[in-house]
Order: sequence, then C-alpha cells, then structure tokens
Amino acid sequence: MEAEASSAGKKRKHPDNDIITLNVGGSEYTTTVTTLTCRYPESFFATLARYHVEHEQPFRAAMKDNDGRLFLDADGPSFGMLLNFLRSGCMDLQQCQILETLRATADYYNLPEAVRQIDLEISRRDKISYLEEQTRSLRKQLKQLREYVEKIKPGKLVDPKFARMGEKVQSTLVRLSVQQPRCGKIVGIRQDEVWVQWEDRSVSICRLREKTGVGLKYV
Repeated sequence: MEAEASSAGKKRKHPDNDIITLNVGGSEYTTTVTTLTCRYPESFFATLARYHVEHEQPFRAAMKDNDGRLFLDADGPSFGMLLNFLRSGCMDLQQCQILETLRATADYYNLPEAVRQIDLEISRRDKISYLEEQTRSLRKQLKQLREYVEKIKPGKLVDPKFARMGEKVQSTLVRLSVQQPRCGKIVGIRQDEVWVQWEDRSVSICRLREKTGVGLKYV
C-alpha cells in the first residue's frame, strides 16, 4: 500500500510525463502533457492538460468520447499543425491552404506566437499577390506600348486610336501645286479628327478612318 501511495504521489508530482490522447474532429492525436503545457502555460491546451491530469471540473470544450479520449469539436488539420507548433515553436506555412482557419483556431486556443507567425505568412502572400498583380499590369502596359511603337514607325498610317499630341506626321495627299508632301505635327485630337499644324504654321483638320489613317502617315 505504501508503495502504491508513493507511486501515486510521484505521478501527481510529475504529471508532465503523462501521455494524452485526443479526438479532434474525428482525428486522433497522441502527445504528452509537457508538449501541451511547457511553452504556453496560459493556452487552452495547457488548461486541457491540467484538467486531464488533475481531474479538475470539466468545462464545455472538453468531453470524453466512447473510447475515453478527450474530445475537441474542432478542425483536425488545424489542430495537427498547432500541435507541431507546440512541439517545435515554429510552423512551415508556405504550403498551407487553410491559413484563415488556422489563424482563427490559434487565436481561439490563445497561442499568440502562432497567430503572429500566421499573420506574417498572410502578409507575405498578400505582398506576393500584389507584386504579381503589378507585374501583370506592367506586362499589359508594355504590350500596349509595343503595339503603340509599332503603329508609329516611320511611314505607318496614323491610326486615330494611337494618335498622340506632338507626333510628327506628313500628308499622304499631294496637291497639284505642291509636289512634296506637307509635314507637321499633331496639335489636337478629337475622336476621329486630328488637327495638324504644318511647317507654314497653318492648321488642318484631318478626318481619319479607323485603322486606315487616310490622309496622314508618320514621318
């Protein structure tokens, strides 16, 4: 009897050596009281472990299943990742597909360091998404710029969609009294009309048809 009492006393004195099995949303996890309590003694897990070892009054979140395991009505994969966090103090989140659920679970279980690491990963992904969006936007702008440059190569007809103020153009129409095409620059644009100031300072309004550039081409 004395040996049994001594053994029981030692068990109560060193409860951290106890193995604990949990049923979390249908998934079974086996760990130790030490893992659940040593890093964050104020966390939900530490309270759960103390209840398991010290037989404190049960609380809503903890109950036994048919096999006598402590049951948590929670997300199993999230719990598994947080259990690994309690073991090592860090999480590999780069391939995690349940960040928002994991963060909510970590916050509920009162694991502020886990929440901090998850927030850092969420921030990292947000930055990557922003940079990817900016890259797509820049590529689109670069494509448009290339198309624009292609449109204004010397000799190309002026397309009203790509006409720009200050561009040098020349008339494709040669009057009988003028043997050389007139040269000038665009000083105004309005829908399909392009205003051109010629070298003699006169101004003409040229009506352009879409993709034909009737009357004007680039110098």
